[in-house]
Amino acid sequence: MLKKVVYVALLVSDQDKALDFYTNVIGLERRIDAPTPSGPRFLTVGVRGQDFEFVLWPGSPAKAELGSAVYTIEVEDCRTAFEH
Repeated sequence: MLKKVVYVALLVSDQDKALDFYTNVIGLERRIDAPTPSGPRFLTVGVRGQDFEFVLWPGSPAKAELGSAVYTIEVEDCRTAFEH
């Protein structure tokens, strides 16, 4: 039923500094950099040629806010997976 893990969130104190580190130091590529309705931007990086992405999301490591998603898994049929 599960297809693949698509996103995993890395909680970062500063999105710009994290983007600089993961792209210029580690060598990942910037994938998505888009505003969100609630304020912080949806910012992702990943290894060139792979589908998997890290979401650089504002927050304190090991202190995710209630209700925040820290990973996304792709499935064939969302409704069936939810019911299962």
